[in-house]
Amino acid sequence: EKATEANKAFDGEWKPMVKMIKKWNETQGKPIKPSFLIEVMAMQILYPPFSGGYVYELKSFFATAFDRIGETWNDPAG
Repeated sequence: EKATEANKAFDGEWKPMVKMIKKWNETQGKPIKPSFLIEVMAMQILYPPFSGGYVYELKSFFATAFDRIGETWNDPAG
């Protein structure tokens, strides 16, 4: 439900961004486990509206994730 809300807030571009990040994670030996954690992180890192460019959104995600990697990422569904 929360992922659907995030996707709507990003004009349908949130899910493709998360899929790209998950693919990056897969090609890098899965440093983020479980992959669902990427969705949790994206909900807390990416803020709408969509900037119109995947490059800028992904850059923002990775820069913020790098700075906040030591945090506890709680499942928003509890």
